[in-house]
Amino acid sequence: MIVSAQKIASRYKFALLDLKQTYRDFLTKKAEIDNLLRDEKITEAKQRFIELGNDLSPLTQILKGLVITRPDEQRKLKNVKQWLHRLTYPFDPKYLNEGSDYWIPNTLETIEEALKSLVRVQDRLQGYSSIEKEFQHGPFRIINKYGYKPEEYAEPLRLLDAASDAIQKAGFGAILYGDIILTNRLMSYVSKAAGLYDARNDSVSLSVEARYRYNAIYTLVHEFGHRMWYKQLSSAQREAYDKHFYSGSTILSLEDREDMFQALVKAEFRSIREAIRYLKNPKLKEIFAPYWKELRGNYFDLQSMAKSHARGEKFVYNNFVHPRSTRWILDIDRKPLSVSDYGQTHVREDYAETFAHYVLGLRIVHPQILERFNLAL
Repeated sequence: MIVSAQKIASRYKFALLDLKQTYRDFLTKKAEIDNLLRDEKITEAKQRFIELGNDLSPLTQILKGLVITRPDEQRKLKNVKQWLHRLTYPFDPKYLNEGSDYWIPNTLETIEEALKSLVRVQDRLQGYSSIEKEFQHGPFRIINKYGYKPEEYAEPLRLLDAASDAIQKAGFGAILYGDIILTNRLMSYVSKAAGLYDARNDSVSLSVEARYRYNAIYTLVHEFGHRMWYKQLSSAQREAYDKHFYSGSTILSLEDREDMFQALVKAEFRSIREAIRYLKNPKLKEIFAPYWKELRGNYFDLQSMAKSHARGEKFVYNNFVHPRSTRWILDIDRKPLSVSDYGQTHVREDYAETFAHYVLGLRIVHPQILERFNLAL
């Protein structure tokens, strides 16, 4: 509780600091020190330099507890804090006995860059207080918790409108609702995507870096397709769609997943390549790596698996052998029909891809794909 109070107080103090004046004062002192060094008055220059360190010391103390919510400002502040942390030692007289004519000018350049960055961060913070954190946009509630400015989200909202118009015209207006979260930090493997649907809280994240392009509109419609799958289709419709999608494909069985896990145990979780030689079913060689790649992004890495297994924990085993996504194609040459390669990876992705094609009027070539999609209409 005390730590939280200190962080709040530090942020408040930081917002009240007149860093622009601090920067102007620094430039005046820097010029004085540069003049002294040029006139070879090293002793006097060292003294002024130490005084400058004393002037900046309160600022470095405030920054120790400072917390910024917005991700991009957090990264910027982290850099600034690192710079200022390095300034806790250059002002000590013991570092100025030799080479002061070199040490002081270089350190002054570092200080100047740090103060410039601090001024920029403070400008952002002060502007943040006047920005709308939440507002209505058509059928959506826009969540602007990171404090983006209107000029930063204007184009992404135009993109959202275009996707919404297409979905409405196609007859799926029932999925146009809820929270749209503005962000610049989507999940790492889709960091360049325009949006992302989160089924856990039924929200859509919209990237402020998204630009009004056809592929970005397609991506957003695809993400709303996931909402359609989870929130509008009945369990009977999803089951029928699932059965049709995987018909004709050999599915990875529970025994196969158990086989792969035991191979990892025998390989002592050192590597997937080493574990492959312990497989009982040789057909699993092709699927082992992609299966692992998918699970790794959701749950664990080999090192944590080894530690968990050594402790006798069941979490890793259960998520490897009984994952939520149990439909895996064993024969990679007999993948299900889909409108795209990405759609072949999973039934939910196939539905979202087909949904985007249907909504945007793209041609669905194979009649079986259209037949499957009609099962969910």
